[in-house]
Amino acid sequence: MTQEKKIVPKDEPILVSIKGVELTVDPQMLDDLETLELLSQLNPADDTEPNAFALIPLLKRLFGEKYKQVKNALRNKETGRITMEEVSSFVFEYLSKVSPNSSRS
Repeated sequence: MTQEKKIVPKDEPILVSIKGVELTVDPQMLDDLETLELLSQLNPADDTEPNAFALIPLLKRLFGEKYKQVKNALRNKETGRITMEEVSSFVFEYLSKVSPNSSRS
């Protein structure tokens, strides 16, 4: 028996949960030039060096008022630090859940 995919319109906010953080996501956020500019600074199409400092404004743009909650969810309880590995994993999961190329129509 095959499982039927639920189709969610691309223009409706979706709720995602990552590492215990509930985020209401506007799928149109990735259909925004300024968001894409920040992403392109992290992963340039040409031979220029990535701008790692673009990550912070990108995270604030993506997570808005939940930015501090996301940081606290990623914080190592023993060291108090937030590793880039944790941030990268969180952002990858976030983008995979809200990607405009997903099964939503």
